[in-house]
Amino acid sequence: MHRRVLIAIVCGVAYFGATSFAQEQRKPPKKPDQPFMVYVFTEGLANDEVDMPKVTKEVAKRIAKKKKWLKVVDDRESADMLVEVLTHAVHEQHRRELDMRVNDRGTGKNYYDNNWITERHRIQTRVTLPSGAQKLFTGADERERGGSMKGAASHLAKQLEEYCKENYWDLVSS
Repeated sequence: MHRRVLIAIVCGVAYFGATSFAQEQRKPPKKPDQPFMVYVFTEGLANDEVDMPKVTKEVAKRIAKKKKWLKVVDDRESADMLVEVLTHAVHEQHRRELDMRVNDRGTGKNYYDNNWITERHRIQTRVTLPSGAQKLFTGADERERGGSMKGAASHLAKQLEEYCKENYWDLVSS
């Protein structure tokens, strides 16, 4: 009787171990055989406040720096992924900080009013994946001081690279 129970337990453990191992997702390679070809473009959205060709050029430049996983190409037909730059929004915010400092003699306190304008940049894109599915990516640079379009474009490129790493096997099979 004990022998049958022991065999059943060993078989159960082996079964659950094999199924969990089979269901475990394969890890992506550290460097793929070939980087994903990316075409960056913008259509329409002529805006007096935003220079969309400049934003598109900056996004392409930042994606091109991710050489292991992404390569920017000049023609749409040879691309695996299409990155359409939709918007670039800049939100300005007035910041004010009241600071207290001790004077030179150490006896009195002086108050200083610090004022500055901070910019928060957001670049939104629509990425067409190799399967034909589309996904929205937003790059943001919302630092307290020194937010920039370059920072938002870098964040966007990093997001795209991470997505390619996490979904490598699905992207390659499509």
